[in-house]
Parts: sequence; C-alpha cells; structure tokens
Amino acid sequence: MPSTKNYIRRLARGMNNLLRLRQPKANNMQHQEFEATPSTVPSSPPDPQDTPASPPTLAIFSYTLLKSHDSIRLLHLQPASEITAKISIRLSEHRLSDAEPYEALSYTWGALDDLQDITISQANAQYTLPVTLNCHSALQRLRLPDRERVMWIDAISINQADTTERSAQVALMGRIYSLASGVIIDVGEVSATSEAAIDFIIHGQTSDPDFLYASGFGLAIRNAVDAFYARPWFSRVWVLQEVFMAQRAQLLCGTRVEDWALFRPFRIWVDSRPARETEHWHVALPWQVPSVMSVSSRTGRHYRGGEDLLALLCQQRSCGASDPRDKVFALLSMVEFDGGGLVADYVKTATRAYTETAAWLLDRVGLGFLPCAGAGAGSGHEAVPSDLPSWVPNWNHRHLEPWMIGLSDIYYPLDACGQATGPVYELLSHGDGDSSMLKVRGLLADAIVMNSGTINIRNKDNSDLKAFVAECREYRRRLDAPVPLPKVRYWWPKTNEVRLHPPDWASSEYGLPVKEPRRLSDNDLCDYVTFFTVGRQLVMTEKGYFGVAPTVAQQGDIVTCFLGAKVPYVLRKKESNSDSRPEFSLIGESYIYGLMEGEAFRGVDLSNIHSEDPPSPCQDFVIS
Repeated sequence: MPSTKNYIRRLARGMNNLLRLRQPKANNMQHQEFEATPSTVPSSPPDPQDTPASPPTLAIFSYTLLKSHDSIRLLHLQPASEITAKISIRLSEHRLSDAEPYEALSYTWGALDDLQDITISQANAQYTLPVTLNCHSALQRLRLPDRERVMWIDAISINQADTTERSAQVALMGRIYSLASGVIIDVGEVSATSEAAIDFIIHGQTSDPDFLYASGFGLAIRNAVDAFYARPWFSRVWVLQEVFMAQRAQLLCGTRVEDWALFRPFRIWVDSRPARETEHWHVALPWQVPSVMSVSSRTGRHYRGGEDLLALLCQQRSCGASDPRDKVFALLSMVEFDGGGLVADYVKTATRAYTETAAWLLDRVGLGFLPCAGAGAGSGHEAVPSDLPSWVPNWNHRHLEPWMIGLSDIYYPLDACGQATGPVYELLSHGDGDSSMLKVRGLLADAIVMNSGTINIRNKDNSDLKAFVAECREYRRRLDAPVPLPKVRYWWPKTNEVRLHPPDWASSEYGLPVKEPRRLSDNDLCDYVTFFTVGRQLVMTEKGYFGVAPTVAQQGDIVTCFLGAKVPYVLRKKESNSDSRPEFSLIGESYIYGLMEGEAFRGVDLSNIHSEDPPSPCQDFVIS
C-alpha cells in the first residue's frame, strides 16, 4: 500500500492526464491465474488486394437437447495471436459433477439488435452463431495466443430459445459459478477515465479521510469513479449471484486484470449530482456504490430462509434486468432453502412469479414484505403489470428505501400494532385458482385530509411547503385541543466542489434516528429529514396527526394499522366495489406521528382477535 504522500503524487499525475483528456495507454497485462490477450489494433487498414476472398456462408448453429438434467455445455475458445482474427469455438457437453476445469464469464449481454457472428466447429462441420457485441468483445480479449481456453458463457452455453432448458440451467447457475475454477468479470473496454478510476478504487484506501481534499482532485475523482461504476455490469441483477458464488474472481477492463477482492472494500460516497444542482443546498445526495460491491463471498456469508431472501430482494431493486422475472430468479441460488423453496420457471408470467414469491414470503416473514409493495413503492419509470395485485411487490421497480426492512437492530423499533398479536391474514382467490387477494385484520385508524404533494428542493421560496404548513396550522387551530406547530426553519448553506461524504451507512441510507444519541448540526438534521422524506410527502389526518406518506397518497385515503405490522399503511377503496365486501388498493407504508407505538390498539379487547369474525372495532381489509 503506497503512502498517502506518494499516492497523492501518483494520483495528481494521473488526474492531470485525465483532465487533458489524454487517452490512457493500454496496460501490460499482469499474467495471473486468469489471462487476457492484449488488445492490439492495426496501425493502418489492410490493402484490399491482400484481403482474402470471403468464405462461403455458413449455416446457423442449431442446438441439440442436453442429455441430462445436470448437463452443461462448455465452449472451447480457440487460440489467436491477433485480436482481429475470426472467433472460433467448439462446444462440449458434460455432467456438471465431472466437467473438466473451466472458467465462467460474468458480463452484460448488451443490445440484442446489434450482433456479430462467431464460428462453431462441431462434428467436422462449421456453423455460425450470432452473439452480442459485448460477448464478441469479451471473447476477443479472452483468447490465449497458444492454447484454447475452456469457458462457460450463458448466452452461448444455454439454448436461450428453449424455455425449458433455460429454466433448468438457471437452476444450476449457482453450482456452475461455484464449481468454476475462476469467474472473470468483464466490465467492458478501457475508456479515457477507467484507468484512473481503477487506480483510485484499488489504491485509494487510507486512514486519512481528508487526504482527497488536500489532493485538489476531488471532483475529477468523483467523475472518474462515477463513470466507472455507471458501466452496465455494476447494475445487472445476475452479477450478485455470479460474484457471490465464485471461488475466485477477477475483474477485466479492456486487457487489465485485477482481483475482485480489491474492489469490495471500497466504501466511500461520491455525490454524483452536478455541482449546480446542489449549489445552494447542503443536502447529502450520496452516490451509493453498486449493490454488487456489498455482496461478499459465499465462504463468508450465508443466506437462509425468508428474511434473507427479502433482504436480497430489497437490495437488488436498484439493479437492472432485461426480463423482470430475473429480479427474483437471479437470487434463488444464493439462498439455502429449508424445506420447499422457490424455483425459477420461465413458463410463468412476471405477475405469477411475483405473486408466488409474495405468498412464499407471507408464510415465512408475515407482513414483513409489505413495505416493498403498494402504488408508492416505485419510481414510476418501470412498467407495472396490469394484473399485479397492489399487495405484491413489483420487484422491477427501483423503489424508495422501505423503513422497516432489516432495521430491527439499528433503530428504535417502530411498533404501530403495539402489544397486539398477529398477524391475522388469509390469501383469497378471484376464482381462477391464483391467490390474487390478501385479507388482513386491523383497525381503521384515520384518514388523510391534507397532503403537501411532492416538495421540490429546487423551489427556493418553498411556496407549496409554506402553504401546506399554514393550512395545517389552521386545521389544528380548529381542533378541540389545538397543538401549536413550531415555525419552519430553512437551511441554505452551500456545498463545496469536492462533496465527499464519510460513510455513515446505516443512518444516512435509511434516514431514521440511530439508537445511540449524538448531537446533530442543523445541516445534519436537514440531511436526515431529506432522506426520510425523499419520494414521499407530508400529510395531515382527520384526527390531527401529522406524518409522511407516499407521494401518490391523496385526500380520502384511509390510514390502517394491521395486526403484526410495524408501521401504518395507507389504503384506497376501489370504486367498483360494493360496501358489503369492499376491496382496497395498497398505497404504501406511512409514518404517522402519534400512531407509531400501538396507540390505535390501546383499550381494544384483543382476546378474540384470531376468531373467524373480527371483534369490534377491528375489521378485515381485502387488498387486491
């Protein structure tokens, strides 16, 4: 590990080159256990007269059925001394338990509408197989000059057109990556900033948290690291499993190879917002390292049962997948299921896969998954299946951080149900056999009468917020027992150019007060409030309670406290239902000051709470 002073000198030289937009020279690859062929580009195009005639057109390769349920196809990448040489492979089938040593590739497919052909030699004949540009680039850089390389690559080793085979191979992928002699993580070609970013990530660990400020390159570092982590591989859901299951893994960028273990400890926040957007606000807008960076090896971490799967499902929601079903299926190999587990099945629709996952979680964690569901649980940029029940989390949503997932050991417990035992619930069906409705027992605690709407921090006069506070004051004044509201304070200090935030992970990620009391500056308090309310809005209830709810909540929505639930939930009655058995849509979780410690259940006789008919004032809410 270089000293801080030497590292700053090295970083300064690199950043000066970076700021002059000089293209970095390709590194000489360090030949370690994994090898990659240097990427050489001809200095001039070949003479057309020297170009050989085009070979005859080859037939498209056709897959044959695998012989066994645990068979896999390995590809033998043929050697080449020139990167421009035609890519040639052959395939062999093996039982996974007795396969020859192989390496597995972790990469992103890329665009499916821009393909390159490779040659497959099989049974004394040659065929062509189209692959994506990303796959083609990886194969070029992975070839060895003097011997073939045995690999497993999902896009080639699996017949993607065969749904049955695809489902069976996905079920084996955990073992495929765990039994590989090594996993190669290809993040793509080298760029103008990738070398500097990798150098900083690997060598930038220091005990002095202020050394970057002294270097004067904070903003340039931020941009370089931001661009590197913005590469598609870091946001792909499948990489969580591939990295977790690997015995050994190395990262390949261009032709540079580095141990993956050097990347995981990197825990620094870099504000990726442009400086102009936070010029007048001290608002911690942390650029969090990708989810895959926090996934350790299976040798040091085990995921078991419902709570661990739920934590993984929440963690991956910022990841991307071309198939929404993969947001669940890609994680199943990471979890050790006791008894019946979930199985990847691409015959099922996304709605059915998500609903079965929710039902499975319901049996194991009760209502613990509900904070991830509801109309307010996503960013709105991803399509919601039209037939997805509102109580079922849409795992394809890039969601708000739920308040009640994995926080029991960090924060003061929120316990809206108080001492009430529970939960009391039942899955119902519309008659088609699918459990599409959830009946939950609880109390109708309140109703929303005012809502602030989304608060835009870029609106300097905050007229909407001021109008909402004034309206709330007037409403509280009219109550029988008015409670004065304190005047609203605003914080307007500027942030500087560097904006590197220390990793206060738990408190800042979830935005709730920690157990250990400590003094907060006005700026710190503003940060916590920002994280707590981002993507949410302020609301006032009919009984005069003040709280926070999803941005889609509106006047007339009801606030309920379910048995066994830690926070109140906002529901909306469906218009087409009769009053005899009304159905509701789940809007989402809420924080209502005055209902967070079981106040709604105080004085309620809960001795017969598990009876077939709910005792008054409890009732059953049917959520569809």
